[in-house]
Order: sequence, then C-alpha cells, then structure tokens
Amino acid sequence: MALIIGLMKITIFNLKGGQGKTTISLALALQYGFAIVTNDEYSPIDKVLKKGKVKHLEQGEELPQVPDKVKLIYDFGGHPDKRVIDAVKISDWVIIPVFYESPLDMQTTIKTIREIEAYNSNIIVVANKAQKGDLEKAQKVLKQFFNYPIFEIKKSTSFVKMVEKKRSIRELMESSALFGYHYKTPLLQVEKIYNHIS
Repeated sequence: MALIIGLMKITIFNLKGGQGKTTISLALALQYGFAIVTNDEYSPIDKVLKKGKVKHLEQGEELPQVPDKVKLIYDFGGHPDKRVIDAVKISDWVIIPVFYESPLDMQTTIKTIREIEAYNSNIIVVANKAQKGDLEKAQKVLKQFFNYPIFEIKKSTSFVKMVEKKRSIRELMESSALFGYHYKTPLLQVEKIYNHIS
C-alpha cells in the first residue's frame, strides 16, 4: 500500500543514547517540512525549527492529537517511556539510528529492534555518523538477526553546520560552492532514506 506523503508519521528511536536520532530528525524536518514531537527536555530542536514546528512533551503528558495533514516525527530519548510505543503504533515508519563502535555495543540496538517490531515492522536502521567500514560492520552484526534495510549517513560537518545555521543541507549547498561540493554525499544519503520511506 502506497503511503501518502502528507500523512507520514515517523518515530526515530534507540534505547541506546548518543546514536544521533535528533540529528536525523532535524535533517528530515529542515529538508522536508516535518514537525517534531519530543520527550527530551534538553533537546535543541526548538532552537533550530520555527515556532509551531516543535512540541516538547512534559513528563506524563500524552501524545498530542496532530492533524493528518501534518508530517510528523516523534523524536524520543532512549529512556523507557510508554509514549514511545504509542508513537510506534501510529507511525508509518520507525527509524533506528546506530553509531557503530563494536559488536557488543550493538546489543542495545538489537534489543530496541526486538521491542519495536512487536508493534511495527516498517523499520529501517541507519548506520549514523559512519566512518569507513562502519556500514559493513553494522550489517554483519544485524543481518544475523534481522532483514531490515540498513542505510548509511556518513560522519560530516554538514550536520553541525545545519544546526548552527538552521538551514537544510540542500539550502547550505545552494548557498556556497564549497558546501555544494562537500555536502553532496550527506544530502544524497538523507534523500535516499526519505525516498525509501515515501
């Protein structure tokens, strides 16, 4: 069944912290116009997105009712939270970012996928902040357990600049020939993820 872009809801989550979920959320939001709901009180999202594009949930606050015409990302911190499951159940896709360090460090990501797939099987994994060989290493570990697609976002200063300038990677590329050269790969990688889920 084809998804209607305007109705798309995505959850970005990993029980393990520091996997770059907010960076992916912001890259998609700035590029494709998503609003973001987060339970992370320390998230920098509202300093980057325009007013009205971010909802910070207070402790115990239920998921907000969001009109279907709004493209939405649920960006949740890695701590246990019933609202994560609520969001996963109503999401079209779940993106699980992983920063590869070692096979042992992948155990929390494996546990995350196991818990999420009980509620939603439209899962993709993103080898995030990837350096040479990280994608292949992550694939080698995860393919022993799952057959979900695994994408790559290489480590790049483009994401830091994106947050600093509050502009999408595409906008940064169009603003400077230097950015246009250096940020082409990260842009293509973000677009590849978006094209897959849409």
